[in-house]
Amino acid sequence: MHRISIGFIFLVLTCTQAAYAQLSVNNLTWYTEKDGLPGTQVNKIIVDQFGYIWIGTINGLSRYDGYNFKRFFQNPNDPGSIKGHVIWTLFEDSKGQIWVGSQPGKLNVYNPVTQSFRHYEFTDLVESELNGEIGIVSITEDSSGRIYFGVTSLYSESLKSTLLYFDEKDKKVKKVITPEDVVIDNIKSLITDKNGNVWISCWSGIFKINKEGNIYKVTPNMLSGSIFLQNEYEDQLFSDPSGYVWGITNFARLFHVDIETYETEIIAPIGIMEDYYFNNLAMDEDGAIWLGTNTGLFKFDPKTSEVTEFDDLTMKDYQYSAVNTLAMDSFGSVWIGTNSTGMYKYEERSIFKSFVNKINDPQSITGGWVNNMLELKDGNILVTTSGGGVNIVDLKKNEVFPLPFQKSLPGTHTIFGIIEQSIGEFLFCANNGFFQFSYPKNQFKRINLPGISPNTFILYFLNDSKGYQWAFTNQGIYRKNSLDSDFQKTAIIIEPEDENSLKAATRAYESNKYGLWIITNDGLFLYDYKSNRINRVGLDPSKSDVFVTQDVNALYEDSVGTVWVGTWQGGLSRYDVKEGKIKTYTIDDGLPSMSIQSIIADEKNQSL
Repeated sequence: MHRISIGFIFLVLTCTQAAYAQLSVNNLTWYTEKDGLPGTQVNKIIVDQFGYIWIGTINGLSRYDGYNFKRFFQNPNDPGSIKGHVIWTLFEDSKGQIWVGSQPGKLNVYNPVTQSFRHYEFTDLVESELNGEIGIVSITEDSSGRIYFGVTSLYSESLKSTLLYFDEKDKKVKKVITPEDVVIDNIKSLITDKNGNVWISCWSGIFKINKEGNIYKVTPNMLSGSIFLQNEYEDQLFSDPSGYVWGITNFARLFHVDIETYETEIIAPIGIMEDYYFNNLAMDEDGAIWLGTNTGLFKFDPKTSEVTEFDDLTMKDYQYSAVNTLAMDSFGSVWIGTNSTGMYKYEERSIFKSFVNKINDPQSITGGWVNNMLELKDGNILVTTSGGGVNIVDLKKNEVFPLPFQKSLPGTHTIFGIIEQSIGEFLFCANNGFFQFSYPKNQFKRINLPGISPNTFILYFLNDSKGYQWAFTNQGIYRKNSLDSDFQKTAIIIEPEDENSLKAATRAYESNKYGLWIITNDGLFLYDYKSNRINRVGLDPSKSDVFVTQDVNALYEDSVGTVWVGTWQGGLSRYDVKEGKIKTYTIDDGLPSMSIQSIIADEKNQSL
């Protein structure tokens, strides 16, 4: 009997709120040194294109994959290790490289292919009267791929030549030569707007580098200077997708600048006008502005002009401190780096709703084990339970609509394969035959499937892109054309001849590149539409590497064609189809278990 991935009837689904709720400590996850964070002072967080969280701390660099922290150490015996102990800034360039500004006065770049660092000198390019400590605190990339670096003094010393760039041809860091009337002293932040122009916030004001490479100061007239108060100056900047550069002033006032017209508007005062230091600004997917300050975390909603503050973060063992850095991931989570208490993840949009069977509540989910979950064409979720029935989970209403078997289908206790034929119309195989089910009519009808014996158990249905409907059964593989009325047992050539292994096919996935993957508890198979052949893969060492075990539970094919295979007691395998190479990840590689029941990937098809 194949060990199918099933769950107890305690079903947990992630739902979406219609609007932002009050910022709540209950939505925070706290990470400290006990969890593997290198240090409790977090100076910079970024999220790379693969979904990894990179964290720069006062005690080194770390990368978080959602489960574990990977530390990067300075090793004097390894020229490819990172240099510098205190991490001030991080930036991912268009090539996927991670640039790291560290102290004392170091610049590193991490190559994800070689998994090593290169190092570049820059301190001799910056003019300093006192020769105090300096560091790179901001990095950005323009539309041509040029990397810019912003340097500042760590002891408030006036500096010159604080804007640098990386010369790709010479593989060196060089100073940006500015006009005589342009003095860029101690850079606070560098950002790139949607048109590829670079904006600079520094002690001497705001400057802009256009796509032609010309650099000039954004003067008070261009910024409608009368709206700024005496002794008020611009601080941190960031750019949004709609064409504004946002900033915060030392008087805790949020403003934005139109990158085309330079029209500037004060949007809102954030809190009181003194004792605030703004270390970071970020915009979430709903257009809300998050602000990290020396007194905590704020959020501004442009739709309502409301400012919300975390005002209860000393509750429940959370000791909140100054916010040094903010980052948004692709799931809508906010990552918060603090000055003394580590890192937090805020998941405001994620709430959990549990559906539990209650004997005396006919409207609760049906009892038993969850053995099928199917995303429907209308966006809802169909859930079947062994010993229970069919349930429709309405995600908009956040409610479950149970359809118990007892009344409609006496003698039915388990649904094996199920497929949605059209909106609200389903075909499924149960322990006692084949049925049609209509929702919301809530009608069940026993049927015959011409070509398939009623004593056959259909473990999985699949409609492919070529118009075939497949039925994977305990008696072999059947299929029919959408125009045909009868299923036919496939006359597919199997190499090597091993039809018995295919009789336990529990899943199938249509590949974007290779054909049709067939999962069984006795191996992985690939069907080639052109040759009408099924080939076993991952077994014959003379043709390729082999899987640790042949009991396959799960499969995922990513966007570049790499196939990830999860097995029972055999770990997670990465299968290069073209080369026939298989690399298996086990507990020694950080895998939490050797039995992989399911595999998913993030929206970029990278972080598994």
